[in-house]
Amino acid sequence: MQTDSLVGLTIEGSIFSLDRKTGVVNSPMFSLPCSPAKPNPEGKPPQWAINLGNSQTDKAFGKLKNGKSIFEVIMNIIFGGGACVSNYFAIDPNNGRIYIAATAADEHDGTIDGFSEDGAL
Repeated sequence: MQTDSLVGLTIEGSIFSLDRKTGVVNSPMFSLPCSPAKPNPEGKPPQWAINLGNSQTDKAFGKLKNGKSIFEVIMNIIFGGGACVSNYFAIDPNNGRIYIAATAADEHDGTIDGFSEDGAL
């Protein structure tokens, strides 16, 4: 069923929907069965560069409620280890289907280690 809604998605894999005109929540929050992507430290910038990025984003925007720096969170999204979903989300305007590219559940890759090596749609 299509609705006139604003749909949002968090990096932790939670989906929410609000009525576009009133802002009232119009569906229960749903959590995807995903795990954070396995870290890929090989291409990650050196720690001094991450510290500099953290310093600059903290100065400009402050820290997040969880105490982390925005720059650090972005690095974890790009290089794995911190997010189930980054920026792959779409709604088909013809039928209202929601498509989300995320990581699969941890056990899907055959190794239970708290991280996912596989993607899911």
